[in-house]
Amino acid sequence: MKRIIALLCAVILMLTLVGCGERTKEEGYSVDIEYYLKTGQVKEAQFNIGTPIKDIEKEIAKHSEEGEGTLCQGDEIVLIEGTDYNYYNAPDFYYYYNVGNEDKGISCIVGFTDMYGFSVGQTGEYTIKSALEKEKLEVIEGIADEDEFFFMPFSIENCKKLSCTIENNVLVFYFENDALIAGVIYDKENWAV
Repeated sequence: MKRIIALLCAVILMLTLVGCGERTKEEGYSVDIEYYLKTGQVKEAQFNIGTPIKDIEKEIAKHSEEGEGTLCQGDEIVLIEGTDYNYYNAPDFYYYYNVGNEDKGISCIVGFTDMYGFSVGQTGEYTIKSALEKEKLEVIEGIADEDEFFFMPFSIENCKKLSCTIENNVLVFYFENDALIAGVIYDKENWAV
């Protein structure tokens, strides 16, 4: 009887381990990053690269007046004006555009939360690099320059980055201590990092 129970427990344990391996392989990070990068989108963001500024202003007005639109309840987007660029400070994303080039729309999106299914503070560099390479994207590894932290109040020494480019759009993931801290997508013709 003990042998049968031990054998049954061993079989259940093996099936559990095999099932976990298959689930990870099937689920993985199945977001089509190539498609989103090509089209200037972040799956989790409300606006995209090229979104006209007037459309964002309309959406903000619609939300504040009627409580409708694509903005979630409680979302507040504030316009921060600068010399060279302005940006909309939203809860999880910053949406930048160049002053004088408003007609080009949003040129850069910075994400501080989930981007393409990768979680800030939880997803490591290896995981993201593997997902990008799985999609046959050319990944460039490096150390971020101080100028790249225009979106943060401080710079991070030895901050690693992974970047890839499709057509005019560039996607960069930044890491501190092997954990994702931010993601940036920008149109290289309308934005200079």
